Amino acid sequence: AGSLLGTAGYMSPEQVRGHAVDHRSDVFSLGAVLHEILAGEPAFLRATRPETLLAILGEDPPDLARVRPPVPPAVRALVRRCLEKDPGERFQSARDLAFATEGLLSGSESLDTSPAAGASAISRRWSPRRGWAVAALAALMRR
Repeated sequence: AGSLLGTAGYMSPEQVRGHAVDHRSDVFSLGAVLHEILAGEPAFLRATRPETLLAILGEDPPDLARVRPPVPPAVRALVRRCLEKDPGERFQSARDLAFATEGLLSGSESLDTSPAAGASAISRRWSPRRGWAVAALAALMRR
């Protein structure tokens, strides 16, 4: 009681507030890791732990469209949905996230309606590091 457990930059908003957490909190944490892999820096890390926790509660993560090369819209949408502040707006299970990821990788579905979304956008101008992020997510979801 009275303790906050977790790594500050990867905690979900409900965890920061000390509320009950469930599997959707893990989806948020995975989104934070994916954002860091794709952007090359943590989404919410600030100079101090309290500032980091406040960023998780009240700030949006930096836009992945601004990194070089830019992250495809469908992947940005997937990560953004993982990082929703409201657990009800996130993927409701790892299975839902796996389904969305498989659709993204196969090109049969897109989480974004822009013309550049989908698997063809993933292959354009992507560094190996970013390709590994999506491949790792897909492999993890198959377990």
